[in-house]
Amino acid sequence: MNIYPIQKAKVYDLEETYRNYQLVSYLDNGKCIGEIYKKNLRIGYCESDSMITALQNVRSIVDKLIKEKMHERKNSVPTKKQFIQALTEALPSLTKAQHSILSYQVIHHNSAIKLEELKIIAGCQTTTDVYFILADFARTLCDELAYEPPVPIEGRDPFLAIILKPEVNYANMDDSIRLQLHAEFFSALRSINW
Repeated sequence: MNIYPIQKAKVYDLEETYRNYQLVSYLDNGKCIGEIYKKNLRIGYCESDSMITALQNVRSIVDKLIKEKMHERKNSVPTKKQFIQALTEALPSLTKAQHSILSYQVIHHNSAIKLEELKIIAGCQTTTDVYFILADFARTLCDELAYEPPVPIEGRDPFLAIILKPEVNYANMDDSIRLQLHAEFFSALRSINW
């Protein structure tokens, strides 16, 4: 019977999630190492004179990887199938608030929901926080898709515009703004396993 020593797990000095990639930086035999992981596979590496510089270098590598993927895709508008793949990848990294808002939309069959209601569902202090939560999710999704959405003519945030229809504000001043997801995005969202 062979007995092997238990290998000590690698301890990282700095870790962060950046554009859907896990970045780490650590000291190894006097060298500062930066590594990039996706789905627990190392896909990038660099050496540097400091751990901070190593993280900056791997961020730059990630930016380049996404730009290359975007170029390969010709920055084409995502299909439902691509949305489903990206959503499946992004689902584990959703915040509780993002998950609450998106699942609420699925449960309510993508009806136009009052912004005030979404604020409560997400546990936000203000309705502006709902927009920030959705914008953060939309940027994560676009990074996963390697897609840079164009700026809409009406000047809306391009990332929010990819997942949200324009806000609905009824003539009745007592009614608040309502949000609804784009049909293609909602169809993909409804298709994934929550």
